[in-house]
Amino acid sequence: MTRGSTPTLTFSFGEELDVNLVSYAEMTIEQRGKNVIVKRLALDTEAETFNVFLSEKETLLLKEGTCRVQVKFKLKDGGVVTSSIETLSVNEVLNGGVMLWK
Repeated sequence: MTRGSTPTLTFSFGEELDVNLVSYAEMTIEQRGKNVIVKRLALDTEAETFNVFLSEKETLLLKEGTCRVQVKFKLKDGGVVTSSIETLSVNEVLNGGVMLWK
């Protein structure tokens, strides 16, 4: 992921998780010991994936290097499960400001 970009992150869990049992899902991006971005995920029932769009402002909150990502699920029966923690690279951008459009 590149700072200042607007990526859509897609998470799939295969047979590890029945998406029909999930009532709520959120993703946390942690960097340098702090939760930087916490966002609700949208479920694509056809693809059986969870997606989240990150804004330019959100990705600019990240520093060059790596970040850790985890997804947490609230199940319809009240249970809670989490994904494993994954590490993503964060690439620098030359223009670190938000683009102004007219």
